[in-house]
Amino acid sequence: MTEPAPILLIGPQPSSDDPIHRLSAALGSPVEVIDDPTDRVRRLIGAPGALARRPRLVIVDLDGDPGDPSWSRHQASLEVCASAWARAHTDLPVVLLGDRRGREELQALLRRDWVSHIVPRSPPERLDELLMIVRRREARAPEGMPAELIGQAAGGLSLVVRSSGQKDSALGEIGAFMERCGVQARVAQAACVVADEMIINAVYNAPTGTDGAPLYRSRDRREVVELTEADAPRLTCACDGTRLALSIRDRFGSLTPEVLRAAMVRGLEGGQDQIEQKQGGAGLGLYFILQSATKVIYTLKPGRATEVVALFALGGGFRAFAAQPKSFHIFTG
Repeated sequence: MTEPAPILLIGPQPSSDDPIHRLSAALGSPVEVIDDPTDRVRRLIGAPGALARRPRLVIVDLDGDPGDPSWSRHQASLEVCASAWARAHTDLPVVLLGDRRGREELQALLRRDWVSHIVPRSPPERLDELLMIVRRREARAPEGMPAELIGQAAGGLSLVVRSSGQKDSALGEIGAFMERCGVQARVAQAACVVADEMIINAVYNAPTGTDGAPLYRSRDRREVVELTEADAPRLTCACDGTRLALSIRDRFGSLTPEVLRAAMVRGLEGGQDQIEQKQGGAGLGLYFILQSATKVIYTLKPGRATEVVALFALGGGFRAFAAQPKSFHIFTG
């Protein structure tokens, strides 16, 4: 019987209660740890056959062991290893694990075109997030609310947005839904900012003609755009008491990973350079979504669909919400 592909952890040996052991049990995959810098370089950048088996998932622990100062010295080589691995195996998920919250650090990570998954090291839901990555990757990026991160019994709201003129009424319905769910006022405000940007992007930026050229991207955002029923995006809101989730899906699939990364890096840079001077607006909606939510999941299917899911941690008040490290995911299919 063939032994299952392993989970490759590049980082310190995990403790006995580390969530990676539960991940291993859930997936039926053993954990292989590379914890020596020299060994990492040899095995990841060296010969293609250096690893005995192709891993199912590669997890790179950017923070390492806080009590071991050598980890900070080896961080640069660690990222070089991860980059080499990701470029050699483009279909294999490489997850960066780390509690990086600073604007400059997040910007540096998003500039790396091989980075598709950034997961916080500390939160207990790390296991659920890693499970989501593997299952979605192996299922060729399915869409919809992630079952691992939002309860299946969650109450929900679903709206089809056929016109930019419906934005205010849609936001009103979402606001009323969040009030019924008891979402804290400032978290609800952040979620409304995200919903606003989702609608603007789906109505003005996403639609393309048969030649692939954008139809309404240069329109002034005060100008009303009407869409056919077939072209109208669907906006969904759900809450399970622990998390609030917003998602929007359009049928065009015009958002690319390159455009997504560029928009977010531009927003993180700040200053005058972050504002695109064009008739259609500032072009910072994608950045505002990342900035406002706790976790953001992009599923990009060129020419077929774009889905954005934003999740917000509930409980503990706004300060606890704002202090949450960010998660970021790009799935392509």
